[in-house]
Amino acid sequence: MIVATVGGCAGSPAVKEDRPSRQTAQPAVAQDRFEDALLQSFQQLIPITAPKSGPYSSLPAATLAAGVQQTPPGATVKPMNCALWAGPDGKQFGTAAASVVAFRKSGDTSPGGVQAWEELVSSAGQSRQAALGAGLRPGCRTVWVSHQGNTLTFEEKPPPLLGNGSRGAVLTPSSPNSRRTWVVTFVGNGYVGVVFMQGEVTNAQMDAFATAAYNKARQKLG
Repeated sequence: MIVATVGGCAGSPAVKEDRPSRQTAQPAVAQDRFEDALLQSFQQLIPITAPKSGPYSSLPAATLAAGVQQTPPGATVKPMNCALWAGPDGKQFGTAAASVVAFRKSGDTSPGGVQAWEELVSSAGQSRQAALGAGLRPGCRTVWVSHQGNTLTFEEKPPPLLGNGSRGAVLTPSSPNSRRTWVVTFVGNGYVGVVFMQGEVTNAQMDAFATAAYNKARQKLG
């Protein structure tokens, strides 16, 4: 998704209308618990679909994370040797049980309207580093990835201190066909939460969304 952003294509992750099949590796009870722990609304935002469940690799957060980590061939990265991050590692969390819900303002179908997603993923024995990455390298707080005349700016944005650790970033594409994306990941007890927002969003709004999501998850999941 963010690879497409760098290339100048539209960059909104899509939540499929059909529900992914529940696989034997994805216990239905875990997915039901995650769906129950998702926010039902946030400020003026309401769900645009019922919660969806499936393996992490089939849901939007994995697309977001992979799109940032996979630099297009021929792209330039400045500073060099900076590792980009935008959520739990898809290779390590790929088959983990997960649930997601998407939000918009009621009746708002405008291309520029605020959209938000919350996703809960089973930690499945994975480490904190698998969810939050190796951490910020010196000199890598802001990174520019340029490809075919378009640039994606990655900025590390420290989120509120949530659970057993949290990390945040904002991704700003130069292409007018793509939208800025804010993302926060937090680690709970046996689960990982990912929230992201697109549109005219402030840092304070993103922090409030992440905090609300963590508080609901902690209340329901511990």
